[in-house]
Amino acid sequence: MGTPHYMSPEQASAARVDGRSDIYSLGIVGYEVVTGHVPFSGATPQLLIAHMQQPPPPLSTIMSDLPPGVDTVFAQVMAKQPDDRFQTASAFVQELQTMTQVNGIALPTGEQIAALAVTQHVASGYTTVVLPTDGDTQGNEHTTMQGHIKQGTGSTAGRAIDRAFSAGGAAIASTAVDRRGSD
Repeated sequence: MGTPHYMSPEQASAARVDGRSDIYSLGIVGYEVVTGHVPFSGATPQLLIAHMQQPPPPLSTIMSDLPPGVDTVFAQVMAKQPDDRFQTASAFVQELQTMTQVNGIALPTGEQIAALAVTQHVASGYTTVVLPTDGDTQGNEHTTMQGHIKQGTGSTAGRAIDRAFSAGGAAIASTAVDRRGSD
């Protein structure tokens, strides 16, 4: 079924799901990459209700130095109704890339992204991403996201998310690189 912190509203309500459910979950992962935490917390029942009924806190309420447009993009990717979300992961990535260009944010290099995240492929085929928290350059404090994206699932949605991260993960990571003052 899914991990409650990353469930779409339709998953939480046991409704029919399609690829747009994965796009919502991708938005949650992006939110976590930028802010260091998921938008909703609590026990499973509270999480399910939050995903179905509460808007996520705007990123700008957590990090006031984000560029204009971030809140709008993330509100759309995490819209409660699938029809109100980006219809493809590529459309979400394109919007992130446009936002970075409009705001003069240089996309990070591969080396900068690698400095932010250590990726390990574990035997189950899932990916673990470890991100340093603010101010930690030694890797002692970190946020870990594990198992959110299963590589090589063969599903259309899984391939779309794989492509979105490979093509546009830099757009999400650019905010984190910019926050840390990298070149």
